[in-house]
Amino acid sequence: MKPYHVANPALAQAMREKRRSGACMPYDSRPRRERTRAAAARAAIFRSMEW
Repeated sequence: MKPYHVANPALAQAMREKRRSGACMPYDSRPRRERTRAAAARAAIFRSMEW
């Protein structure tokens, strides 16, 4: 997993905790075909660029 720049380290830490507990909000609302690791990684990178 490549590290990517996040503007807010606290937010990144919170997201990491959520991901570890499996309570990722965006993943839950996504269609099943997009739940693959590749799609999740793409979405995470895309979201990190938006911030």
